[in-house]
Amino acid sequence: MEQSPNPTTNKKPTLVVVHQGFDSPGGVSTSCLNQIAILLENYRIALITDQSHKDREDYPKELEIIRLRVPKLTWLHRLGHVPRQWAFIQMVKSHLQQYENSHDIAAVIFHSHPAAALLAKSLRKVGVRSILVVHGDIFERPAGTYGRQLTTWYRWATPRAYRRVDAIFSLSPAMQSLAQRWAEGNTQTYLVPNSIDPGEIGIFQSATACGMKADTTQDKTLDVIECDHTHLVKHHSEPAQAIPDLLFVGRIEPLKGVSNLLEAVAQLHHQGRHVTLLCVGAIKPAYELELKTQLKQLEIESAVQFAPPVPRSQLGDLYRNCSILVVPSLSEPQATVILEGMAAGCAIVASETGGNVMMLDHGISGLLFPATDVAALARCLGQLIDNSSAREGLGAAACQKFQSKFSREALAPKLLEAVAATLR
Repeated sequence: MEQSPNPTTNKKPTLVVVHQGFDSPGGVSTSCLNQIAILLENYRIALITDQSHKDREDYPKELEIIRLRVPKLTWLHRLGHVPRQWAFIQMVKSHLQQYENSHDIAAVIFHSHPAAALLAKSLRKVGVRSILVVHGDIFERPAGTYGRQLTTWYRWATPRAYRRVDAIFSLSPAMQSLAQRWAEGNTQTYLVPNSIDPGEIGIFQSATACGMKADTTQDKTLDVIECDHTHLVKHHSEPAQAIPDLLFVGRIEPLKGVSNLLEAVAQLHHQGRHVTLLCVGAIKPAYELELKTQLKQLEIESAVQFAPPVPRSQLGDLYRNCSILVVPSLSEPQATVILEGMAAGCAIVASETGGNVMMLDHGISGLLFPATDVAALARCLGQLIDNSSAREGLGAAACQKFQSKFSREALAPKLLEAVAATLR
């Protein structure tokens, strides 16, 4: 176990945050980090996570981080996920017992159902409150999203977690309604959407005029993004060159609806609208091969590029220079990519699922389509691709809604009040 020094010496109440995989670049970790940044105003925070090959460096320096040496179990391949989670949870249980001896823990915040299901009851016995932040729900995910072992594990843990914790923080109304099906009468439920700091992605929000896309720099530096030997070069004070019409950002996997997006691009090409698409994110080799086979069959190989993930500080450049940000997910509790796109003033086309409906008002701050309806997705893209004024109008409205409803300043009071109410 490695423990970072904690310079905080005040008497703020102590919260412990439990999140396995904190150093990963995904939406759960981003949400966890943003919540921690807000909570540090009123609380002393200790984060319990596991070690990774590369520890993130963008966390607040007053955050105490406790990294547990969890067995990697790589020899189990795909079957190692559940044993790793189990091992992590057992190590967290042991460390919480030790930590409670030297610290007065007010509450433990869990970012996964299994950890909450297995640890919440024992915490209640010693007078420590437990909070579950709901980032997703196995009963809402499409069949086949996970393997049999992982599905069984989550189906066992999810209802037990809802019943055993003292409070549930849901990122969207869709997640809140799912949690309330299982929660017992004494479990408090709160709608606590996630927020982001635009500066994390290189957007200078204070300089943003919501009638145009946000500026991502204060000078005239040159950026180059490499993508399959194609250089997307842009000068911040000049129009971009070779910039894609459509942009997808996130994990490139079946749940994210990328295959449907490729079908929609093909439909547009058949209509004579030769749009280009850039997909930025991590992808497993087997699925990459599957998608490239699909591209060949659809005869749109030259129109679609795949690029690896970029540092979060560079995302603002991507959003600023695309025509349309597309979020075609089959399931989405609250898409961080939509928050980022809204902050950047993007025209956004997203699936009508989960938290997307909460964030975007159809026809006002974005366009929504039924999650599996490829033809509807193509129609939405077609409405915007040749209509710059419509794109600018949607982007401006999205930016305004982000600032008023989803900025850190707007949402911090909700999170702080939900935690305070749980502790009362």
